[in-house]
Amino acid sequence: MLTENLIKLIEKQAALVASLSLQTITMLTGLWSPFRQWTDHDLVLARAARSATTVEAGQHAARMRQRAYMKFVYKELDIPYPNDIQIMVPGGVEVYPREVNPLEVYQRPAEQYRYHLSTGATQAQAKFEALQRLNTLIDTDLSLARREAATDVYEATPTILGWRRIIHPELSKNGFSCGLCVVAADRVYSRGDLMPIHDLCNCDSLPITADNDPGRELNDDDLETIYDQAGSNTAGDLLNTKVYFLNHGELGPIISGGARQGSKQRKRAKLSKLEPEESLQRQIEQLKASSQRLLARQKNGEDVRLSINWQRDRIQSLESQLAAMKRIRK
Repeated sequence: MLTENLIKLIEKQAALVASLSLQTITMLTGLWSPFRQWTDHDLVLARAARSATTVEAGQHAARMRQRAYMKFVYKELDIPYPNDIQIMVPGGVEVYPREVNPLEVYQRPAEQYRYHLSTGATQAQAKFEALQRLNTLIDTDLSLARREAATDVYEATPTILGWRRIIHPELSKNGFSCGLCVVAADRVYSRGDLMPIHDLCNCDSLPITADNDPGRELNDDDLETIYDQAGSNTAGDLLNTKVYFLNHGELGPIISGGARQGSKQRKRAKLSKLEPEESLQRQIEQLKASSQRLLARQKNGEDVRLSINWQRDRIQSLESQLAAMKRIRK
């Protein structure tokens, strides 16, 4: 049964998730927006280092928020909350949820800028595209953290049958959930399944028990509203959307529409896959080499103090994470 308390919990969760995403995007837009040296590798890397540290803090908050939400949901649905959850945190370190390291990911806005500039775009247009890419990266990273936290809980709860995706049309710009999510919302997932996502996805999930499937009732209410407002053509487009569930080499399960085609990003991700300790070590080595180059530039009179500080902060954080992993392994 979909109770009033449960509806309030879902609405509050959606608002908090949106707020966290906006807060993180605002912080990193402020970091990248005044940037001018998009072709300077070391300065781009310094901003990527700062971005990675900021996003990891956001991911930690997203995980904590998701677990708190699920505790309330379980209580409302009278489901025993598991005490021994196998969190995806080797050595007490929250591993970055992509199969590549965040330094690589957060250099992509600069790659986007350079690409659009090469196609004849103005600097303003290229910057706009770079910041749009940044927003998508951040939102996806927070979604990845939340879905891992949710899966940890579901997998540790043998009393549930599985879970269902719940759509949030009220969070989209046009008031409609995309056809991909509408189709996927009718599917029941196993306890250990990661939720397939797509760029800027607003979906969450609810558990299913033998006598209760609140997600279906909630989705049915939303879909009825969507179809009433959309008219038959748009409703038909949503229902007839072709959906594929793909295993993305970098992001894990994703929803895709159209042809099942590979991408350069997926191929790159497979080639770049590293174990968590190797990933941390590679970032440390890369940042230390860059810091030495920046120190030489500083000695020549260039003001790169902030970039050096960002890299040092990142190195310190990575070294702490690496040491924690090694302690547990011993």
